[in-house]
Amino acid sequence: MMQTFFSILILVITFTSCKCQKSITDNENLTPEETMKQSQEMITIEYEETSRGYFNKIIISNGEVQVIEARDAKPKQGLIAPEDKVQLEDLLLNIDKINLKLLKDPTQKRFYDGAPIAKFRLVENEEIFETRDFDGGYPPKEIEQIVNKILEIAAKVK
Repeated sequence: MMQTFFSILILVITFTSCKCQKSITDNENLTPEETMKQSQEMITIEYEETSRGYFNKIIISNGEVQVIEARDAKPKQGLIAPEDKVQLEDLLLNIDKINLKLLKDPTQKRFYDGAPIAKFRLVENEEIFETRDFDGGYPPKEIEQIVNKILEIAAKVK
């Protein structure tokens, strides 16, 4: 009885490990473009602006966009147009994820309620890359194009 149990257990472990090895091997056969596309599909882009009476959060993931316009509101959802998706992917290639937290904010209007507090975030494989707070409408120049593209995509959903 015990010997049968261990035999079945060994078979299950063997088949499971073979499947894992196969998926690793399959990923090694991808072209660099396919690997990049697969990686970009796993990236979630978040942009958030908030102040005392204002809230706007945009989440882009897997060709879909969600726009949340109030703290407890249901998100408005939509699909990203193919041409917008291509432009967004191109802009993502120019983002230095590791150094996002080092970007300098060009203005400080948020300190006297002159602008909402904004944050840009990328989530990839449960790892979060984000900027420090900056003024909504005045992103650091390194991410200005992608922030403007995100806002443009969100405007189409509203």
